[in-house]
Amino acid sequence: MSPELSIARQLNHIYGDHSASAFERLMALLSRFQVKAGSRFERFSEKDMVLITYGDTLRGSGERPL
Repeated sequence: MSPELSIARQLNHIYGDHSASAFERLMALLSRFQVKAGSRFERFSEKDMVLITYGDTLRGSGERPL
């Protein structure tokens, strides 16, 4: 299954009748960030680092989370 079809199916599940509009908007956004073939940014390597965190973990003593 193509990535576009997978996205369309997921959007249809979430948005129902409004999925076509959501798909068009999402594809327009994604097209702005396409990776060019041969780019050094095409894949992750051992030099890459990814941080995943949640807003409620970012707080100081006595402060409310994000």
